[in-house]
Amino acid sequence: MRHTLIYLLVAVVTILTFAGCDNSSEVSQPSLVIDGWIDSDGYPLVILTKTIVPDATDKTPVADCLVRWAKVTVSDGEREVIMTGTSDDNYFPPYIYRTFDMRGEPGKTYRVTASYGGMTAEASCKMPQRAKITGISAARIEGSDSLCEISMSFVPAPGERYYHLLTRIRGDRGRYMPSFMGTVKTDGTGEELKVPVFAPKTDTSPDDFTPYYKWGDLVEIALCTVTPEVYDFWFDYDDVVAFGGNQFVTSAGNLRSNVIGGYGVWSAQGTVRHTLLVTPR
Repeated sequence: MRHTLIYLLVAVVTILTFAGCDNSSEVSQPSLVIDGWIDSDGYPLVILTKTIVPDATDKTPVADCLVRWAKVTVSDGEREVIMTGTSDDNYFPPYIYRTFDMRGEPGKTYRVTASYGGMTAEASCKMPQRAKITGISAARIEGSDSLCEISMSFVPAPGERYYHLLTRIRGDRGRYMPSFMGTVKTDGTGEELKVPVFAPKTDTSPDDFTPYYKWGDLVEIALCTVTPEVYDFWFDYDDVVAFGGNQFVTSAGNLRSNVIGGYGVWSAQGTVRHTLLVTPR
């Protein structure tokens, strides 16, 4: 299982508290953490957890942070839908809230609200238009007989735009994972860009992690156009993953968030996907 993302999210308040050496009763008060998204032409999905105090080994049981039986709703400005909680081993933690009664459309604003145990957290996000992928390729890494780097070209819309790259290997279960250093901010010219698409780095990655793919990998890539607030969250996440020693004790408290009354991120994103069989050139 790839635990990095969820542990980063649920540890936010804990780290801030310990950093301040505050012994008040507020230390033990949990907050809700929203990890959710809705893709263009896709359905909304939320993983809901709460902040916790991890033990000295950072191995706090997942069950201690998972929130079941919450009321989670999503609205598009015209109607509101209650999302259904269900167990799903394709995600981590293996419990999600979702609905198939609303589909993402660029230009609409989507608001998610979660209520549980006297706590309420909410976030809203206007879905940007999708970008256009113009090319994708894999190139052999110099000095390696088995590793390749993927590059993607796309045309952003004019004006300052924000993007987030996600990937997964075909056959892996569950969500797309954030590409290592996968946030992109355009300069507003609208000219074609070429960017690397690195493999994700997670807490199960080996110590000698390399952000490349192996020959024969069938890589699924999602290019998501996101709002500035969502970009800020993932930009901070990139910093934690790239430069943090202990990935959530050192920097998790610095993750910016678009969630009111809680933590995490809610993203309505214009998404375009592509699949590539990695074969070196």
